[in-house]
Amino acid sequence: MECSYQQKNKMNRRYSILLFSIILLSCANEKKRGIAFIDYSKTLDSISTLYSKPERGVYPIDLCQLFNKSEWDSIAFVFPYLPIQDLNSINFCNMNDVKDTMEYVVGVEWNFGLLFLKGNCVDSYSVVGGNPSFVEILGRDRPSIPILRRSDCKIHLLNVPSESGPQSIFFMPSDYPTLEDTKELKERMAKPMQPIDSLEL
Repeated sequence: MECSYQQKNKMNRRYSILLFSIILLSCANEKKRGIAFIDYSKTLDSISTLYSKPERGVYPIDLCQLFNKSEWDSIAFVFPYLPIQDLNSINFCNMNDVKDTMEYVVGVEWNFGLLFLKGNCVDSYSVVGGNPSFVEILGRDRPSIPILRRSDCKIHLLNVPSESGPQSIFFMPSDYPTLEDTKELKERMAKPMQPIDSLEL
């Protein structure tokens, strides 16, 4: 089991290195179009380190303070394995400028794309790892591409210790019921996301 876990980590690191190499090559072109790439990986790694405690816990956190390197009205979250038709349904005014990068994101395990929006346009973007995870960012019945508005910045962080591997940390709404049964969380994560016909602010 330990060997399998180490192999999976090596594979994830290779995928991440490949993804970020592609992103760095595309950043220059996208910046020319007015969309800046912002690296929040170290910020989120620090959050994971800080809250990876041996006991289960729920902690308040403010995403407006966490994602503070650009101005934004809302954040759209692009998950790994998102169906391409859902990605194509996004109707942000300049989505085509970052579409290639987001296509790589949906094809790589445990990476998330963050689109920082002003109005209905992408102002900046980031690509980050899967811990902390954003899959619970809007709680139950989330759409395929969740959008968090700036007015909802104050959320919670759930730390779920694990005996067999790394701890899992999830962002979740502040009014989300504290889950005493980790099995319930895993069951909800396994459910298919709601399909969308189009996405527009």
